[in-house]
Amino acid sequence: MTPVEPPPSRTIRIRRVIYLIVIALLAGFLWQLGLAPWRHAAAQWHIMLLLAGLSAFGLAVQAMAFRMAVPETPPPRFSTTLAIWSVSAAVSVVAPLVAGLAARTTLLMHHGMRLSTCAVASLRQLWLGLEYALLLSALALPFSGWSVEFVAAAACGGGWVAMRVVRCLARGQSNSQVHGRLGHAIEALRAPVPKAAHPWFALQLLTMSAVYLVGFNGLGAAITVPQAVALSGLTVALSLIAFVPNGLGITDTLWVLFAQSAGLQLEEAVAIAIAIRLGHLLAASLLAALLHSRIYARPSV
Repeated sequence: MTPVEPPPSRTIRIRRVIYLIVIALLAGFLWQLGLAPWRHAAAQWHIMLLLAGLSAFGLAVQAMAFRMAVPETPPPRFSTTLAIWSVSAAVSVVAPLVAGLAARTTLLMHHGMRLSTCAVASLRQLWLGLEYALLLSALALPFSGWSVEFVAAAACGGGWVAMRVVRCLARGQSNSQVHGRLGHAIEALRAPVPKAAHPWFALQLLTMSAVYLVGFNGLGAAITVPQAVALSGLTVALSLIAFVPNGLGITDTLWVLFAQSAGLQLEEAVAIAIAIRLGHLLAASLLAALLHSRIYARPSV
């Protein structure tokens, strides 16, 4: 029997309202621009298909990284985890209205994972993902050609060191007297990370960088590999601190501004954001359809 999702909290209801406001603003903005961005994106349909392929690979990497982040309880099989990840990504546009922010957790619990385990694994994946985003950005920024490259690289490097230090210090702490989100956070940081997990967390950012490299260059904005890596790191940071699901509107603004700085007109820059979003949605939808039978299958004993 599929678990029933609990009623949304006040925080989730507020996020839904904010999400609707952002959707309305984006819809109004796109309406003013007309069909030009959509036509520009559609004209490069082969680039969108390539972005969909890269996004599908990225979803597989994220699913594997999550499985690696689970501390104790064996996670569902990879195909099941990928199916859950794909469904979560495919419905992310309407998640606050239909499934809520706990859709992925609900499906994982259906396959035998405890709520606390889901929370700990998600926190570990977010933390380690941000660690590698800062590390790879620090390595890439000196070769980006930007005016503040070394200052930004130093800031990213300092952030990576700080996160590593916090994680090392947390290993010696006990969360037995701490409850709630802080307790989950300490537990997530205390649990050892398998050596085999680290390449998957780094690959998350590198796959995102490949999406940006193909998307921006394919639609006319010439960017380099170091710039794509740095943009990916900044996108990860914004996505984690954004109060809107998927960073909708916030990360898109970053992409548009970045494309305009590369010499594109507004309509062409918006077309890049549209292509990236549609490519991701296409990949998630196809994977969800192909693996649909795995989602509600009874967990193997």
